[in-house]
Amino acid sequence: SSDVCSSDLEMAQYEVAYARRRLARVRPEDDPQAVYVQGDARELAHPPGSLDAVTFWNVIEHIDRYESVLAAAARMLRPGGSVYIICPNYAAFRQEAHYLVPWYPFLPRRLGSAWLRRHGRDPGYFENEIFYRSNWGVLRALGRCGFEPFDFLNGMSMRIGRPNLRRMLRSFRSFADYYNPLRESVVLAARRKAVP
Repeated sequence: SSDVCSSDLEMAQYEVAYARRRLARVRPEDDPQAVYVQGDARELAHPPGSLDAVTFWNVIEHIDRYESVLAAAARMLRPGGSVYIICPNYAAFRQEAHYLVPWYPFLPRRLGSAWLRRHGRDPGYFENEIFYRSNWGVLRALGRCGFEPFDFLNGMSMRIGRPNLRRMLRSFRSFADYYNPLRESVVLAARRKAVP
């Protein structure tokens, strides 16, 4: 038998309380205290190399220095362990995911606040809780933290370079989409490289 550790870590107490209440209602057999944990990933006590996967679903755009969280994930993942990331891509023309208004790539913060006011929205959340992320920016951060990108649909390495050139040419569309700087959302997967 293998133990499976699956929990959702959240910094905001009100989010954890809401999730625990909902879980108790829809899945009373689960322990809400074990499934939804309040805390900061950078302060977790998991031993190095003890996790198989870490996910960041719409999280890193809310963390100012998110690379420190990716570095913490790298420490906790076993070599070959995976990280999965989804977040808005602020390098793209898109709807702002939190306010549902049209958004321009990397709109300067002051103009972004004025734009939200013009649309009748309170910019406080934008000003304090949202940090711009882009597809290429997250890819660079993953590389600096010791991750190698891969296509989570087929497991193919998405590393750009000579050793992967033949595969890149055969699957050009996959590579072009993965590295597309104008994708509406950042949707990335990466594996922790083996420590030499």
